[in-house]
Amino acid sequence: MTAIVDLAQTARKNDYKYALLPFYKNGKPFEGETLKPKWGMTLRAAGSMRFRWNEENQNRLDFFKEHFPQKEILSLELIHSKIVFEVDQAGGTFGKRGDGILTGNKNLIPVVTAADCLPLCFFEEETGLFAAVHSGWKGTGIAANLVQMMKARGAAAKNILAAIGPHIRDCCYSVDKERAMYFSDNFGSDCVQKIQDSAGVESEADALGKNEDGLYRLSLLRANLNLLAAAGLLEENIVAAKNCTCCDDRFGSFRREASALELSQEEKSRLFTTQAAFVIIDGREKRIDET
Repeated sequence: MTAIVDLAQTARKNDYKYALLPFYKNGKPFEGETLKPKWGMTLRAAGSMRFRWNEENQNRLDFFKEHFPQKEILSLELIHSKIVFEVDQAGGTFGKRGDGILTGNKNLIPVVTAADCLPLCFFEEETGLFAAVHSGWKGTGIAANLVQMMKARGAAAKNILAAIGPHIRDCCYSVDKERAMYFSDNFGSDCVQKIQDSAGVESEADALGKNEDGLYRLSLLRANLNLLAAAGLLEENIVAAKNCTCCDDRFGSFRREASALELSQEEKSRLFTTQAAFVIIDGREKRIDET
């Protein structure tokens, strides 16, 4: 069974600014004998972790310098793709645009950002490989690409540990029929559900004709769990955060903070709290969030 954790409660130890959590193996928190992996994520209280190559985000720089001063950060400008870069040197992602970073260098911290999209983190003990990826709805499938890259470098799927971070959950994520059918056809029918009222009839939105195809709840979590299972990962080696970024205002959320504003997409992108998701190996610099 996939382990479920409350990332916000773990982050409470750090004034809700960030959390570090263990990966899970065989249904239990994993603590390696030699490599000590943790996956983490910032919250809204830490401020925006937005990253663009043509900008400088001093808040982001200060955060990583304060908490992980002995590590080099791997940054990436995200484009909602399925592109993952293999990087084993500091600066190896410089100027690159994509949505995932795979490395085997424990002196590096791969970092992606998210604010409703789904972040995933990975670790495999035998090869020492670890990764962080960003999976928006357009990029769903990037997790399978990442697993294939890890396999190509000698990792066994049954030994890969995966963590799924906070994102917009199906309680808040409604989509039209076209997107729902795309997910159902490609990632499993169980990741979509038609919205119905308590009596089991069609939603008010359907009745009012707001969307002729109706509205559906979309579970990015279920879609990615199906992908990971198909790639050979074991359910007991996966941990997922229970938190919905849209419901819980301790998290940054595009939908809650900016989507309804009558502004350009670029203007909106500066007004919600982008969070950083990352993997750190060993983590002895700031091991204050043991669980």
